[in-house]
Amino acid sequence: SAQDVGYSEFLLTTLTSWATQNQRAIVMANHQIELLDNHVTRLWHLQAGKLITNLPASEVDWSALRQALIAAEQAEQDEWD
Repeated sequence: SAQDVGYSEFLLTTLTSWATQNQRAIVMANHQIELLDNHVTRLWHLQAGKLITNLPASEVDWSALRQALIAAEQAEQDEWD
């Protein structure tokens, strides 16, 4: 939580390497799409508790996902205003 992009990149690179070497999976919740598309093999996108996307990372439209997250964040902000 609240890590800068550089440190988050370091953590994800380290965890990805460890998981690969040890044949493990990592489940992660993250809103920094620029980090996700470099480190995930499969994407499950949940919104309001419902599964929206369940795809291999190679099939994800990262641009559309980014736009959906921005819209969701804006809608949430509007609720608080």
